[in-house]
This record gives sequence, structure tokens and C-alpha cells, in this order.
Amino acid sequence: MFDYHFPFNAAIVLELASLLHEGQEYVDSINVLMNYLQKAGELGNESAADCVRIVTDFGDVVARLKSQSIKSPGSRLMALPAGPGVGILSDTTAQGAQEEQSATFEELLSWFTEGLV
Repeated sequence: MFDYHFPFNAAIVLELASLLHEGQEYVDSINVLMNYLQKAGELGNESAADCVRIVTDFGDVVARLKSQSIKSPGSRLMALPAGPGVGILSDTTAQGAQEEQSATFEELLSWFTEGLV
């Protein structure tokens, strides 16, 4: 039995990569993987069919994140200061970054829990 988790994982990684870099190659590669999983799902493989649903839903979340970042140019999605220079940042800068991360987290959480309540 073939394990469909490899193409599933690849599609998820490509969706994440598309958050950082715009490019048609991500869309094309994701479509190839989705078509492969979809065909397996149509042949009765429930695991592949589940993978298609999850990647589709995750793609919708990625698209919402991209549109959200376009609406507020210059904003960093879930970016917190990291690395050796962190101590150099002022308390105000660190607090602003933390508030931004918290707001982004709350927005993402609302997207994932919309249909659960």
C-alpha cells in the first residue's frame, strides 16, 4: 500500500513556502500533488481523499493570510524579534511586536474555530 503522506507533506510545505515567496512554481507544484492525491481518492483511497481536504483547507488559510498581509503592508506575520540582537530592542519595540503576534494569533485561531461552535 502506498503512503500518501509524502505528497501531502510536500503540498503543505509548498503552501508554507508560498507565504514567504510568491511564485507560480509553488502553485503548479501544489496542483500536481493535489491532482495525484485527488485521483487516488477517487479510486477509493480514503487517506488520499482526507489529504486533499486538509491541503485545500490549509490553502484557504494561507490565502487568507496573504490577503491579510496585503491589506496591512509592512506588517510582519507572527514575527517576533529573535537572535543575538534581541536585547538591543527597546521595551516599546518588543511590546509592539508581541501585541502584533498576539493579534495575528487570535485572528488565526478564529479562522480555525469558526465552524466548531
